[in-house]
Amino acid sequence: MSDAKSIRWSDVMRHLTASQQSLLAALQREVDAYEHRLNEIGDDAQLANIDLQNMLQKQQQLVQMISNISKLLDDTALAVIRKIG
Repeated sequence: MSDAKSIRWSDVMRHLTASQQSLLAALQREVDAYEHRLNEIGDDAQLANIDLQNMLQKQQQLVQMISNISKLLDDTALAVIRKIG
């Protein structure tokens, strides 16, 4: 836009009454508070996602350990059967 048609914030503020300026400032504080809360929610979601990934990794390690123990018990049982038979 050209400078003649562009609207400057300071020009708008000059034409507002004190109560309108106060209301506008209050609305801006509300918008800022909501933006801050949205950022916090995003951060919390990222942390929760990392926690979930860590839990899934631990679960996979546990399943692998149980599988290894099961295989070891099976191999031991087969070795005993072979020695008996």
